[in-house]
Amino acid sequence: MPKDKPDEPPTIDDAIQSWVDKFNKIQGWKSIEAPQSKDGKRYHSPLHRFEEATSKAQADALEATKAKRKAAEKVKKLEKLIAKLPDGDKKHQAEEALEQAQERLADATASLSTATAEIVRSTRVLRQLTEVEKDLDEDLKKVSERIASLQDALGKQNGAPLSGMSKEDKELEFKIVQQMRDGVARNIDRARDETFKINKNVDGQEIERRYAVICSEEYKILHAMLDEAMLMCLTSDIEGAKAAIHSTSDQLALFRTARTGARIIEQSDNFDSRLSNPLGAVSSTVGSLRHDGFTTTADELEAEAHRIRAGIKQVQSLSADTLVERFGDEVTQLAKRAERQIERARECKTLITQIDPALRTLRVMDANDQADGFDSDYSAAMQERTPLQRRSRLEKLAKNTEIAIKEVRASQTSDAKIDTKALQQKLLTLQIAYADLFKTDRKGNVRMQKDSQTRELKGVKKDSKIPREAIDEIEMKLRAAQQLLETDSIDALKTAQDYLASIETYETSVTENSDQFKQAAETLKTLKDKIAGLKSKYGAYEPSRTLELEREVEQFEVKYKAMDPKVARRISSTLYQRMAELKADIRKCAAKYKEVEKSAKKVDGKLKSLSKVMQNFTIDDLKLSGYYGKYVAELAQARSTAEERDLRSLNRADTQILDLRTTVDTAISTAQKRLFEGSRDKLDGQELQVWTALKSDAVDGQNKQTELEQKKKEFEAKYKTVKARFKTIQKNYKNLKLDTSDVDLAVQEISSLEAETKASKEYAGALKRLEELEKDADNYEITSAEMDRFKKLAIDAAATECVTKIRNFRNKVETFDGEIKKIGKIDEIELDDQGTVMSENDVKAYLASVAAFIHADDLTRLETNAKKMDEELEKKGGDPRKPREAALGAVRNLMRALNVGGPLAHFRQQPFTSGNPDLDAAVASLPRLEIKLLTAISD
Repeated sequence: MPKDKPDEPPTIDDAIQSWVDKFNKIQGWKSIEAPQSKDGKRYHSPLHRFEEATSKAQADALEATKAKRKAAEKVKKLEKLIAKLPDGDKKHQAEEALEQAQERLADATASLSTATAEIVRSTRVLRQLTEVEKDLDEDLKKVSERIASLQDALGKQNGAPLSGMSKEDKELEFKIVQQMRDGVARNIDRARDETFKINKNVDGQEIERRYAVICSEEYKILHAMLDEAMLMCLTSDIEGAKAAIHSTSDQLALFRTARTGARIIEQSDNFDSRLSNPLGAVSSTVGSLRHDGFTTTADELEAEAHRIRAGIKQVQSLSADTLVERFGDEVTQLAKRAERQIERARECKTLITQIDPALRTLRVMDANDQADGFDSDYSAAMQERTPLQRRSRLEKLAKNTEIAIKEVRASQTSDAKIDTKALQQKLLTLQIAYADLFKTDRKGNVRMQKDSQTRELKGVKKDSKIPREAIDEIEMKLRAAQQLLETDSIDALKTAQDYLASIETYETSVTENSDQFKQAAETLKTLKDKIAGLKSKYGAYEPSRTLELEREVEQFEVKYKAMDPKVARRISSTLYQRMAELKADIRKCAAKYKEVEKSAKKVDGKLKSLSKVMQNFTIDDLKLSGYYGKYVAELAQARSTAEERDLRSLNRADTQILDLRTTVDTAISTAQKRLFEGSRDKLDGQELQVWTALKSDAVDGQNKQTELEQKKKEFEAKYKTVKARFKTIQKNYKNLKLDTSDVDLAVQEISSLEAETKASKEYAGALKRLEELEKDADNYEITSAEMDRFKKLAIDAAATECVTKIRNFRNKVETFDGEIKKIGKIDEIELDDQGTVMSENDVKAYLASVAAFIHADDLTRLETNAKKMDEELEKKGGDPRKPREAALGAVRNLMRALNVGGPLAHFRQQPFTSGNPDLDAAVASLPRLEIKLLTAISD
């Protein structure tokens, strides 16, 4: 394992990674990840870079999942609590806490989505990179290391980059290197787009496969080499930078020829920039022209450039000025010629952007035969190998498609009997009518004013009764009609025709019936007032119909000002009629509810009478204390139905109560006769049947009541115990200055459980929740006791205890191979098909790399500064702030290492032992120490 610098976490060796991947298949240990480097100037291999990205994304997802789960639980807990609390300060506080919890839940959900997307992205790239050849990995690592070194050197360099050169030389040299770099970069990108064919034999059939000329890893290597060259330039090694760019170009040629045997891409020139720069630009143009299919022109330019280069190289020993004097004009003329060709190529692209939509338009217009013919012409034009010839054919094609569209449009409008000129004239007339809605100044310009809501400048209306929304609606419709008339689709023109007719109708109605907007507004106000009155006086009755009508009124209020005023008036009248019908029905409901409740009270009295009679019976050695059978539940159900308070539910509840009243009367008379006669023998057949059913029902009810009373006693006992414990915990947390929010919520929930059980008489669910709260209390008490003990320790002692726990965990990791060997032999797992196995030393090296995430420097810094802090606290006039900040920095570094680091997260999931008590103890000790450090000084 290479030695890592202190400020950079270690990475995982490839061999170790391979062994763990193999081990996962057998033991189910999840994939190992490395953390992302925090040093932005440092470059690792792509493999490690994406391992780190994956690890960080997984850690982020884990944290987001935990945060989401915790927030969701709190939201659920608060929602239950709010539903049980009466109106008041406590409910208001709980509602505010719910809003905060919902915000945290939304934030956690968004974070989880982002992290999940990053996991998918980085994992996909990581999988791709792990499949490339080993030598490419090594090449990329080497160039990345060189880049890192150059970046370090650049960071340490005194002054600005190229600081030893004059401004003019600096600009010139940097421009030369930049142009050389850009030329090679374009060649790389072109090669990246190229493919070559390989025929693969599958079951006797030749199948063609296409592969990129340079693969992803080679592409990264080449660009990294260019980055290296630019960094060399910035560190003032100009010649080295030029040589590095030439090397990159050579490497590109080797990559391409290794797979395809293709011609080597022209390298940058190594002579005076006054010649090399324009020749390099020509080479770039040649590549672009060839990429666009202008091979004839590209070959001509390339041949001319080769001829000039060859001439220069023959006399390269001459001075630069002599070379420029001899070849400068030729080079300049060639560069201008290349520029003309590239300009014509651009014109071809511009024409294509005109022709493509024109062909689509023809197909939309169902002129497919003409479009097919133009497609053939287009294909023929694209076969031209010079920009001039292609441009000529494309210009002709663009003109022909434009003419065809006009002819097809004219034919279709004629067949459809659409007079486009008449439509345009009608649009103009409507636009003039629209403009006449506004006041104008002496010059005929529309007078403007700021809108009271949007603060935008808008025209001043002539008729104040016309709402601004109606005028905006007319303007929007006119714009839409204009856009429809500008299209080439016959369907759009038909739509425009209908649209203009509707605009004319609407515009006329708005101007002639503007007073009806006021009438609609008055009706709307009356509606809202009456609905508010209904909700205030009869809010419990017909709630769904009331809410539905209120929602429709609100929607009408938003829309009516942009409606046809006659339509708005009609809708407002309809809504008013519905409100009147609703009011009448609600009054019926209120009267019916009183009748139902009166009947229910009578049945309730009869059940009490039945209960008194049944108290006199002992059935199967069970002494009845009253009647608790099904009739009690049926009455409660009927009352619940009535509480819906709409006519349908009230009628159903009324029928249920009347039926129940008859049934209970029969039960009472039968029970009284059985009691009076003293024997069932005096009962007739019908009475005997009623008594038998009543007796069984009474026994079941008594058993349930006995069980309920027992549950009630259990609840009351546990309620008192749990409430007392949490009150004590609450007090201790406040004394220790710990966050009491969760404890406060638990106390409120306990109180709400008492109120809930009194109302519902259901104790099983409440008991179960109290048992869960008891477990929470255990954890709170442990935390409280530990914090109390920790609080009494000196800073030095507390830090020493924390460091000891972390060192214990680190030692546990370093010697963990002993736990692995208890499961099976380490070297039994093969890494590849050749039988390569992982040695015990390799596993120890991996464990050491995991342990190395806990930096010894942080532990030492924590111990040293905690001791200094104690000393400063004891001194008179001492200043403990500086050592405290250093100690807090070490604590937070360790917290990040234990909670975020990928290999440590991986280690936490190890299947060899039951849990990780050493890790848990180390993790728990750090936040306690952080609180102690923060509260030790009164800032």
